[in-house]
Amino acid sequence: MKIGDDVLIGPNVFIGENTEIGDHDELTNSIILDNVKLGTNFKLNRCLIAPHSKLELSNITLNNCIIIGNAHSEEELRVISFF
Repeated sequence: MKIGDDVLIGPNVFIGENTEIGDHDELTNSIILDNVKLGTNFKLNRCLIAPHSKLELSNITLNNCIIIGNAHSEEELRVISFF
């Protein structure tokens, strides 16, 4: 696991193996499964990131969702929202 600078984690966050968390990310009430790479300045609350997802973008705020796959821009994000 690799965690960037100035990252806030918790409460209730699970981070899987071989995962990279980018600088300035904020994770709350979320599950990040194995082999995930998050970009910088992510704000995730009540999210699940599917295994092997590579999210190489920045300045994203997401709530109550499942994120799947690879993305280099917001348009490429595959998000399933709930509630």
